Amino acid sequence: ELARNGRSKGNFAYITELLREKNYPFNLILFLGNTIGNVSDMNRVLSNIRESMTLDDYLLIGTELFDINRIHHIMRHYDDNELMKDIIFTSLEFFGLTYDDGKFEFKFNKNKGQVEARFIMKHDKEIVYGSKKILLKKGTKILLLISYKTTPKKIQILLAESGFVIKRLFLNENEDYALILCKPIAF
Repeated sequence: ELARNGRSKGNFAYITELLREKNYPFNLILFLGNTIGNVSDMNRVLSNIRESMTLDDYLLIGTELFDINRIHHIMRHYDDNELMKDIIFTSLEFFGLTYDDGKFEFKFNKNKGQVEARFIMKHDKEIVYGSKKILLKKGTKILLLISYKTTPKKIQILLAESGFVIKRLFLNENEDYALILCKPIAF
């Protein structure tokens, strides 16, 4: 259908339009699993989603919340998570690095409210990128992951700046994960 309408690439709105036209009068868009915290420009992503919505649509966001007293709890999700390491290491394998070339470091950056994962080189190693050779020296830290953790106040501000109003906020028992049901507002 997208190709037939000359829309094989591009805006998320093309998909939401087709869903609305074909099946439903409004959409519920799900953005769960702290996905919003794993993008580099949350405001731009939310603005793109907002531009694809009508005033009748809803957005449900799931996000991990940050509390300075619970950093150790957040870090447990990362420190010994072999699957996480496998996923983020994939990009380095493309350049010929192996697990033996370094070690993982997961830290919480309190100033930015984010988890940062780095691979620290144990020894010098040369990699090739296109026609360039790059020497990674022992001790070089390669940033592999940033996962932003928010507060209820910060996510409310971010959503408002992106054109959303929060209709309902659901917290888990520990108040460290939120489901936020929001709607776009008219500009």
